[in-house]
Amino acid sequence: MTRGNLTIKSYGNKWLFEMSNYPVPEDVVPELLIILSEFNHRKDIPLSRLRDTFDDMHFGHIGNPDYIYEVDIEKKEIAAWETRNKWVNAPDNWDEKGWNGIYKGKNGRMGYMSVAKGKRIDISNYIEEHIFNTKL
Repeated sequence: MTRGNLTIKSYGNKWLFEMSNYPVPEDVVPELLIILSEFNHRKDIPLSRLRDTFDDMHFGHIGNPDYIYEVDIEKKEIAAWETRNKWVNAPDNWDEKGWNGIYKGKNGRMGYMSVAKGKRIDISNYIEEHIFNTKL
């Protein structure tokens, strides 16, 4: 199953969403453009409207997304990335803190795998296609 994380920023506010229903760029970017245009210059974004746009969205981020999306209402920007795995070293006192899911990595340190932004996705063709289809 393909999953994604979405962060929407607006004038100092930040909303985090998980997207669990195959959120590939060609499907997601047109919806993000609608959000960006609908909430242009608004500081009060009704969360119910965001949930209506993405019926499979839930609040919060998932731990292993395939895609990461960011919308900045104030800057009028949309960005998308594929994800990559990364190793995170656990603190030296991880055992005292009761951390679970920790194992020894190739570097000999205890830690765990996490996800980070990988290759940035060129979404310009999805934007152009959406603008073209909207004007017809």
